[in-house]
Amino acid sequence: MRYRTSFLLFLALPLFSSAEPPCPFGVPILAQVPPGTASTIIARPGYSLLMNPDLKIALWVHHHLTPSALRGTARRAPCQFRPEPRIAPALRAELFDYRRSGFDRGHLAPAADFKHNQAEMCQTFYLSNIAPMVGAGFNRTVWAQLEHRLRAVARSQGSLHIITGPILDAGPGARAIGPNRIPVPQAFYKVLLIRAHSETPAALAVAIPNRKFPSSPGAAFTLTPFLLSIDALELRCHLNFFPDLDAQDPDLEAALERSTPALWQALE
Repeated sequence: MRYRTSFLLFLALPLFSSAEPPCPFGVPILAQVPPGTASTIIARPGYSLLMNPDLKIALWVHHHLTPSALRGTARRAPCQFRPEPRIAPALRAELFDYRRSGFDRGHLAPAADFKHNQAEMCQTFYLSNIAPMVGAGFNRTVWAQLEHRLRAVARSQGSLHIITGPILDAGPGARAIGPNRIPVPQAFYKVLLIRAHSETPAALAVAIPNRKFPSSPGAAFTLTPFLLSIDALELRCHLNFFPDLDAQDPDLEAALERSTPALWQALE
């Protein structure tokens, strides 16, 4: 989606160097945001993210999932949840914000996508990569199923760029947890980009409400009701996910952002 420059604001503190593969069509940027909103890009070897210190939550997290990243012996056991060391204590979530909150510390870039490297897996436990998720019926079931299916797609297709983030509720009934008032997202999204077996990429957006879904043993979760165009997601999140395409190839941008390609039937 193209935005008029007069409505574009993107403020970031210094970008940390990293081996993290860049988003292939540009780092997602904020659009139509209130003046004075400052955000910080943090890049690590496995993922990068845009942190909003005012809200103390990441607006997006990008990682590049490949079959090699899924091969290895890294384990969750040595990893510990930790506050983000690159953000000042007054501007970040703390462990006590989640304590007795009733919500899971839900990963945005999943730990299981980093089996190839123990250090990279443990870096996914920084609270900048975490958001409050409903546990039973969402994080441990529906969301976990989606992550599992994406790993299967990466194994079969060879390369998958994933952007994950929260859809926040700005209304008067918006929920928050802890002394730092970490917002509880209304939903979570994933933007998926793959080149498949050709030079033409395909993309899709999924947005799933952050609530408990009923389930029965062995039942598969159907994603179809939660598929949406990237254009529609951009309006909900006030983000432009593929900004470089505005100048490089607006026709390709339109095709990517308005469609839900048949390729993603593999997720069902």
